[in-house]
Amino acid sequence: MPIIKINNKSINYEFINLEKFSDSDYLLIFLHEGLGSISQWKIFPLEVSENSKIPALVYDRYGHGKSEILSEFNYNFFEEEATIFLPELIHCLGIKKKIILVGHSDGATIALLSAIFSIIKVHGIISISAHVFFENIITEGINRANNEYVNENLRKSLEKYHFANTESMFERWRNFWTDVKTKNWNISESFKLIKCPVLIIHGTNDNYGSIEQAECIFNNVSSIDKHKIILNSGHNPHFKEKEIVIDEIVRFICK
Repeated sequence: MPIIKINNKSINYEFINLEKFSDSDYLLIFLHEGLGSISQWKIFPLEVSENSKIPALVYDRYGHGKSEILSEFNYNFFEEEATIFLPELIHCLGIKKKIILVGHSDGATIALLSAIFSIIKVHGIISISAHVFFENIITEGINRANNEYVNENLRKSLEKYHFANTESMFERWRNFWTDVKTKNWNISESFKLIKCPVLIIHGTNDNYGSIEQAECIFNNVSSIDKHKIILNSGHNPHFKEKEIVIDEIVRFICK
């Protein structure tokens, strides 16, 4: 996979269905979860791209996968990704397409922040299992994950995708969500600035966030084209209910 320098950091990326570039005005950009990477999406981006006939871009965020290892902890890394790394990636790759962001978990949070604060014009957002305010269920999920990490099971699983990045990536993720400041974290006040079409997908059994996260997005964005899909699934509805999720995304994009 190719590497590009963004904000003086090496970022790993990959285009999907490049042959569709000349036939589409749009580009799907996939933003992975907090412990995610390109590989952890599996074939989901490819399937969405194939079914929508729109090319796609996936990338490992700074500190993830095969991108450069974290050299510092920035508490505001969500905003940094939305306002610096993503716009620079689009610019440096010479992308002129209309952008549709597909984000999962922390990636969905970054997608929403991009529509609020970024210099890029976002033409649509697919938000899957987003976090937009703190709630205790998040801490419970983090603590379970931390126990699995300490017991080596989760660490070994993550090392298959993140290599030397694993330790620093996990620490940043854990430290952000357990930081005392995060108990007051809430980005919904700015959602009135989101006017592009939004598709919100959330699972009723998500162990990292209740359906109130989805309700908060739906009730606060200004977009007149907004849709909410609540599924009987956990934190990964795009795997558990993949066919439904892909159908809803394609319907949303292609309507």
